[in-house]
Amino acid sequence: MQAAYIAGHLVFIGECGAGGAEGWEAIEDFGHFRLDWLRKYVPLVNGIPRHDTIARVVSRLNPEVLQGYFLAWMQAVAEATEGRVVAIDGTTLRRSFDRASRTSALHLVSAWASGNGVVLGQVKTEEKSNEITAIPVLLELLELKGCIVTLDAMRCQREIARKIVEKKADYVLAVKGNQGVLYEELVEFLTRPSGAISSRLPMTTMKRRTRATGGWKSVGIGKVPTSSVSVVRRNGPA
Repeated sequence: MQAAYIAGHLVFIGECGAGGAEGWEAIEDFGHFRLDWLRKYVPLVNGIPRHDTIARVVSRLNPEVLQGYFLAWMQAVAEATEGRVVAIDGTTLRRSFDRASRTSALHLVSAWASGNGVVLGQVKTEEKSNEITAIPVLLELLELKGCIVTLDAMRCQREIARKIVEKKADYVLAVKGNQGVLYEELVEFLTRPSGAISSRLPMTTMKRRTRATGGWKSVGIGKVPTSSVSVVRRNGPA
C-alpha cells in the first residue's frame, strides 16, 4: 500500500537531517528517530517515507531556487542586529571525494552568524583556491547591512573588501606577511611613536589562547582617527 506525502514535508525532513547525516539512508533514520519533534512543525500522518522517496523528490528540485528560499529563511531566523558578526570561511566536506568517478571533494565557502550559531549561506567551489572568486558571490546573496564580516589573511583581498562595503557592512581582515607592502605599512603604523599603540590612541588589549598551539597572543582593539586611515589605505584592501 502506497502512502501519500506532501513534497514540502519531504524537503523539510531532508533539510533537518542533512546537518549531520551522510546519505539518504541516514536522513531516513533521522526522521524515524526525531519523528515526534518533526511533527511539531509538519503533520507527517503517514510517518517517515523511505529514503529513496526523499531522494527522488529532493533531487527534482532546482538547487538554485531552493538555495534562494533557504537563504531567505535562514536570514529571517537569524535576526539582523546592528554589529552582528558574520564569519566567512571555507571547508572541505568529509567523505565527499568519489574515488570511483574521480570526483574531487566538495569544498564550500560559508557565512556563519556567530551570535545565532547558524549558517546564513554557502557557495560551492571547485577548488580551495577558487574561494577568492566565490566569496563575492556569497556576499551578494546575503543581507549584511550593519554587520561585521570577518575573514582570515588568505581572503584579505580588495574585491572582497569592496563588496562588503557595498553591502553597507564593516569588515575585520587578518593581515600576514604574504600581504607584502600592506603588512609592512601596518607594522610601521602601529609601532611608530604616533601610531595606534601610543598614549594618544589608546587601545583595549586582551589575551586569547590560540587553538593551534595552545599558546597566548595579545589582541589590541582601538579606534583610528580618520586622518590616519590614509596611512595604510593606499596599500590596503579598500
